[in-house]
Amino acid sequence: MELPLLGGGSGPTVLLCAATAFEARLLARSVGLAPGRRPEAHPGPRIVLVRVGVGAPRLPALPPPGVPGPVTSLLGVGLCGGLVPAAAPGTVVVATAIQDSAGGRRPCHAGWGALAHRAAVTAGIPVLGGPILWSPRLLLTPEEKAAAAATGSVAADMESGPLSGLAAGRGMPFASLRVVLDGPGEPLPPALPALLGPGGEVGGRRLLALLVKTPALAVSLVVLAGRGRRALGALGSVLARVLAEPQI
Repeated sequence: MELPLLGGGSGPTVLLCAATAFEARLLARSVGLAPGRRPEAHPGPRIVLVRVGVGAPRLPALPPPGVPGPVTSLLGVGLCGGLVPAAAPGTVVVATAIQDSAGGRRPCHAGWGALAHRAAVTAGIPVLGGPILWSPRLLLTPEEKAAAAATGSVAADMESGPLSGLAAGRGMPFASLRVVLDGPGEPLPPALPALLGPGGEVGGRRLLALLVKTPALAVSLVVLAGRGRRALGALGSVLARVLAEPQI
């Protein structure tokens, strides 16, 4: 998939950052993005989507190459892990702040958060507001998630720390709009971290090698992929409503 993906109106540029091709492809479809697409004749924001890899090892240039005009807001979008009972799979999480395990905290833009919360309620999609914990690694077990919940966070992801830092360094509004893949009491396959390459993408050769060693992993991955598609469909519906609004 060629990136960045473009769409939206002729207003100020909003940059969406997704971790993986899986997330980027499904969200781009929901909000009508395509490579080289020209802005439509309405005052809504110009939308640009880039892929940053799991853990955001590839932070984007601002603006990305080939994108005219300055970026006015940065939104981290994609999947997350739930840390509290209300963060069940398929629940959209609107971050009020980004936290880390050392006690660091960056507030998120309240205007974007309010738009997202209202859009989810209007669409009948479960939504939860609260801090998101930035974790440098996947939280695989209920015990790891319980320890993370002790920070007061409602969900965890691996990209919001670097992305919020990038936005803060530019004095730019930042929001993290996520959807839960796995709930707090649900373990993830221990092999998941081994699937990720240095660029934060799932490697095809790694996947094949792991499936040869652990055939049962295929069932878990198929279940997670199906759930992820449904969850990202819900988040995409919320994003489409949010991005149809006039610029914050």
